[in-house]
Amino acid sequence: MSQVHLLFCAHSIPLRQVAKGDPYVPQVRRTAAFLAQEAGDGLPWTLAFQSRVGPLRWQGPSLEEALADIRTSNADTLVVQPITFSTENLETLYDLDVDFRAQCLEAGIRSYRRAAAPGASSVYLDALADMVRKALASWEGQ
Repeated sequence: MSQVHLLFCAHSIPLRQVAKGDPYVPQVRRTAAFLAQEAGDGLPWTLAFQSRVGPLRWQGPSLEEALADIRTSNADTLVVQPITFSTENLETLYDLDVDFRAQCLEAGIRSYRRAAAPGASSVYLDALADMVRKALASWEGQ
């Protein structure tokens, strides 16, 4: 029987921003926890951060660190959900679909699936438009 693991991934930020109180990491953690709960079935899940650049220390765990932990759980099916990428881009289409997928298969993951970014989904675009309308309305009242 297949052992499924959910991996939520987000763009990382430098730890110095986290230390200054940037709310991004706690918000991403809450989002991942909410999505895992909504997915149901008590599936094991992990949150990882990607796209580190330069010499600064960045928020982790990295995708590679998360993969090492996932493999210790004997998972052989990985479902990857990028949660901070609203559209497909280099970090989803190459970093996740090509590079990380190859790392997963090499590490023994037999089935790798990535959920699409919301992109042009009508539900997503309607939600964004609604947020813009609310922001404009609150701004006009000032």
